[in-house]
Amino acid sequence: MVVRSPLSLVKLKNQEGDFNSAIRYLKSSINTADIDFGGNFYLSLIYKKLSLAYEGSNNVQKSFESFKKYHELTQLIFNAEADQRLTELQTEMEVNQKESTILLQKAKLREQGTIQLFILALTSLMIIFLFFFIWIFCV
Repeated sequence: MVVRSPLSLVKLKNQEGDFNSAIRYLKSSINTADIDFGGNFYLSLIYKKLSLAYEGSNNVQKSFESFKKYHELTQLIFNAEADQRLTELQTEMEVNQKESTILLQKAKLREQGTIQLFILALTSLMIIFLFFFIWIFCV
């Protein structure tokens, strides 16, 4: 709010053609807009409007410098957002890989359990036949 109000005033001053007042408001806004108030995002807006105000007052050199600063800040914002998205995607990929590993391990455990059950049943059946044959031949 502290930064947005002067930006609204600047827009009005630019529309009225009072570029010097707009430049004063914008310079004071640069001091106000720091990390606590959105940092680079609001600073980029301020420098863009400052570039337009300097252009309106026919100060091409300062207009160019302000636009250059605006461009640098938007690149910083874009790079930060891209880095954050890349980190999110890497985390998501790692989670998916771990989930796949867990599912694979569960499938292997089920397979091993089935094999163990089959071996137990076969062994039990062999023991029963062994006792049956011993009982037949001993009796």
